[in-house]
Amino acid sequence: QNPVAMSSDDDVSIFPNLASPILGATIVFATDEWFASADNMLKDSEAVWAENEYTPFGKWMDGWESRRRRTEGHDWCIVALGLPGSLSVIEVNTAFFTGNYSPKISISGAYFDASDAELSTISELKFRRDNSVLSRKEYG
Repeated sequence: QNPVAMSSDDDVSIFPNLASPILGATIVFATDEWFASADNMLKDSEAVWAENEYTPFGKWMDGWESRRRRTEGHDWCIVALGLPGSLSVIEVNTAFFTGNYSPKISISGAYFDASDAELSTISELKFRRDNSVLSRKEYG
């Protein structure tokens, strides 16, 4: 079952956040974390704008930010949800990434038992388009 479209006015708190670090969700892999860690996507708190905060990589960002690509392809990450479950809502929030966000997104899903050998190395994990949860969609 694909998640339903909800507006920003809808109360998504009625659904458990399977991507919460409190439940054990983690980033397994990210192609690039040059400006900001992909772990930021899993924060349970609202995004915060810090006008004068900087890190060794540049402006502090409360989200995942990679370098601008100058080659073909796209950045992606693997999120291990904290618990198995059915997805009812997927929240993609680009707050404070005005003009600096991906114009398209897609989300795929798969179930892997923690003992599955395919999780032992990223190179063995195969991306399968038939696992699409959200097909490539314009965003912004």
